[in-house]
Amino acid sequence: MHLSLQKSGEVLLSSGRKLELEFLGYEGNQARLQVRITEKGKESFQTVVLLVDKGHVLIGGPPHEGGVLLLRIGGEF
Repeated sequence: MHLSLQKSGEVLLSSGRKLELEFLGYEGNQARLQVRITEKGKESFQTVVLLVDKGHVLIGGPPHEGGVLLLRIGGEF
């Protein structure tokens, strides 16, 4: 997905969860991105990550089917 400043995007995840990403701007040479997961209308996970150009971050999120939901988020700018 392509995000511009202060814009957000959504991705549907398993078990009715929704991943919301919002581009908050730049901090030096890094992009600041807010990551939220909502479940049944309630926020179950929230963090802010800094990404370098063409970089990735791996996030261990909420429990899922006896394990943990892993998210790999990358950015190119």
